[in-house]
Amino acid sequence: MGHPAKMMLEITCGFESLFFRNMLSYHNLELKYRFGYYLLSVLLGGLVVFEYKYIVLFHLCPIELIFTELYEGFSCLLWLSLCVSLIVSLPYLGYSCVSFFGPGLYKHERKRLLRFIFQQGLLFLMILCSYIKYLLPFGLFFFISFMNENLVCSIKLVDFTMFVTNIVFLALGTTGVLLLGLSLPLVQLRK
Repeated sequence: MGHPAKMMLEITCGFESLFFRNMLSYHNLELKYRFGYYLLSVLLGGLVVFEYKYIVLFHLCPIELIFTELYEGFSCLLWLSLCVSLIVSLPYLGYSCVSFFGPGLYKHERKRLLRFIFQQGLLFLMILCSYIKYLLPFGLFFFISFMNENLVCSIKLVDFTMFVTNIVFLALGTTGVLLLGLSLPLVQLRK
């Protein structure tokens, strides 16, 4: 046979490898479940928002919109519903991140992660709300102001939906820039 210490080392290495594979598959499975639950919450939220699609749309855009293709009305309202549902489901995504990474962190690290996710989520929602309240009407009326008696502006639903989507991405980008600016002091940037 072999030396007992060598056999014990082989058994131990095999056990650690099996343990590592099992833990990796367990974490992989947990990530799949968390992502699946988040996707389910977004889809269910999208169905709820789709039920109130006209209220959301006419709250965002007080002017008359048109659509010129057969499927454009349905697809744009579905896209708008999913975007609103994604934004509303962000707290659940933050909770899932903290629940997944939290057990592997120290208590003070977990508190910092909770505070970071809460602050960034709140910052993003505040920026998005201010952009929707001030930037969206300003942009609409700025572009409509070029209309006169010979030039009529009819806004398509798909163009308005893409304009709102661009504002959401602008809010995300602003949040990222503020995150970078607030987290790195100027002294660190000079180094």
